[in-house]
Amino acid sequence: MDYYTGAPTTCNGPALLAYQVNIPTSEVFWNPRVTGGVLSTTGYPITVPAGVTAPNFTIDLYQIKQVVLQNPR
Repeated sequence: MDYYTGAPTTCNGPALLAYQVNIPTSEVFWNPRVTGGVLSTTGYPITVPAGVTAPNFTIDLYQIKQVVLQNPR
């Protein structure tokens, strides 16, 4: 239910594509050198730790919604 209006929302179950945020793993570990306030990507390899094999980190907003609803103010 919408917090303000009480109307049902369409975020009503886990794994709904419209309510997922996918962040590419390489973007999470992209940390090039900054020299003198200037970003330097020349020769910078993105280094993802060996144990991380998923192409994306997926955040399911339904799961976050459930945690928020279980912990009211």
